[in-house]
Amino acid sequence: MRNETHEQFEAIAAKAGWDSFTLLVLIARWAEDNGQFRPLLDYLEVLADEEDDG
Repeated sequence: MRNETHEQFEAIAAKAGWDSFTLLVLIARWAEDNGQFRPLLDYLEVLADEEDDG
């Protein structure tokens, strides 16, 4: 499931010395600060439901 965006996130995290959890927290903080938290949660919920249906 890696794509260019994923690669960029991973490169930035590696440069800063962040682990995956720290990166996730920073992305969540950005989403909340920019009014994108609900759309992100909705998207993740759909993905989780698809995994359950698997």
